[in-house]
Amino acid sequence: MKAVPLILLLAGWALLWVLYQNRSASKIQEATVVIAGIIIGALLIITKSEPIKKTITPVYFLSTKEKKLLFFDAPALMSHYLQTGVIYGNYVRRKTDAKQDATFDIPKEHKPVLDLQVIAVLNHFSNYYGRTWYVERESKELPGSRMGLSSPKEESIGEDVQLIDKNALPESLKQTIFFEDWQPLTTFAVPKGTGISYTDTQNEKDGRFCELRLYKPLNFDISIRVAFSSYMIGLGSVGQYLGLIDPEERLTRGDDPNVRDYGHVALRVTCKATFSRLRGWHPSVVRYKAWTANLFDDLYQTFDWSVVQEDMRRYQETLAHQKTIHSPAAKKK
Repeated sequence: MKAVPLILLLAGWALLWVLYQNRSASKIQEATVVIAGIIIGALLIITKSEPIKKTITPVYFLSTKEKKLLFFDAPALMSHYLQTGVIYGNYVRRKTDAKQDATFDIPKEHKPVLDLQVIAVLNHFSNYYGRTWYVERESKELPGSRMGLSSPKEESIGEDVQLIDKNALPESLKQTIFFEDWQPLTTFAVPKGTGISYTDTQNEKDGRFCELRLYKPLNFDISIRVAFSSYMIGLGSVGQYLGLIDPEERLTRGDDPNVRDYGHVALRVTCKATFSRLRGWHPSVVRYKAWTANLFDDLYQTFDWSVVQEDMRRYQETLAHQKTIHSPAAKKK
């Protein structure tokens, strides 16, 4: 089936050549319209570009009693939430110094968490895409932590680089709650000619969501949409991981203060990118597709809860193995 559009295109060109050879024939106009339709249809099918999509599920924990977000220093959790925790800590410090209220009623109000996630994405851009956008990202497991590394791709992008700083961002984005708490390194790279827009919307169909767009006309249109997904009382499996809940308890009790005084919010980050159909063959657009796919994968590894859950599982397995090795029974052997 994939060869059909190419066959139609070749057939159209062949018919066009035959038409040229018989350009003095009658009904030349009708034939021209038919052949042009065949060629245009084949071109539209060939240049069709499938969008790149990625869905990410970040999770944030909170104290419903103190009305604040929680960032734990336990293994796996600390490394995953380090940068986001710094942004939130800067916010609390700034509000406290100004003698202003820094609490949130997050179960009833979702906006603070949405804003935090948007700023966390921009902060990630500035940390790992500060000077060039076409990079390879990888994680290295170290004895005490996981370290993220980035390096430029081998292919040269020449002067196709545009640096974005805080001043160049949309005014609507500057109104987000945590915008002033972004870390000092506040530039990130995008392809030259890229525009940026930001919307904070609430409607009956989609609820409240924030959307960051990066777009370059006739090349790409990238959307990163952050929306509320769900709220649950308690810390879930993290409560067991932290030792607040007995690991043997299969059902959490709502009257337990280690359950009722906590909660966790799940967000839905929908990443989508579309590309020019007419320039899909061009090397720059091909490069933009590779960059976008890598970027979405990078955001998934950085923010998706499943990655944290896997790190927690590995840590618990390692700890269990260590206890087994150092147990009295193992030492006697």
